[in-house]
Amino acid sequence: MRPTPFVLCLAAGCAALSRSAPVPPEVAELAGCYAMEYGAWGPEIGNGQLRSPADLPTAIRLGTALSGWREGRRGPSIGYAVHTLTPASSRAGEFQAWNLVGKDSVWAGIPVLGGFALHLRREGAELRGEVEAYTDDLNGPGASETRTTATARRISCASS
Repeated sequence: MRPTPFVLCLAAGCAALSRSAPVPPEVAELAGCYAMEYGAWGPEIGNGQLRSPADLPTAIRLGTALSGWREGRRGPSIGYAVHTLTPASSRAGEFQAWNLVGKDSVWAGIPVLGGFALHLRREGAELRGEVEAYTDDLNGPGASETRTTATARRISCASS
C-alpha cells in the first residue's frame, strides 16, 4: 500500500501543532492568497481511477488557523487550513491542510487515500513545484499516481 500524504508529511518533518501554539513567523509569512496554475497532465490522468484535474481550485488561501485534520482521533492538528477561493468544480476542496516541510517548502493536501497534493518550494515571490494526483487503488486499470507542474502566485485576498 502506498503511503498517504499525511504519512509522507510526517515522515518529511511537518510539525505537529497544538491549539495553544502561536503561529510561527515562517507560516505567517507564507499565509495568504494565491492564484494557482497547473501544467498539462499526461494520458494516465484520464484512466477513471485518478480524480479529474477539473476538481482543482484556481485560487486558494493558505490560512493560519489550524485545520480540522488530526493525527488519530485526538492527536495534534497536522497543519493549517486551506480555503478554496475560486473552485474549479463543485468538488473543490482538494487542499484542506497545509504545513511547512523544512524551511522553504510547502505541502498542501488532504490526508486521505486518494486525491491531490501540492509539493511546492519558495522561488522568489512564487511557490513552484508539483501537484500529484494519487489513489490507493493499486489494482486498478491504470496508474496509481501522476504529477505535473504547479505554480502559486500571491494575489490580494481582497480581490478573490
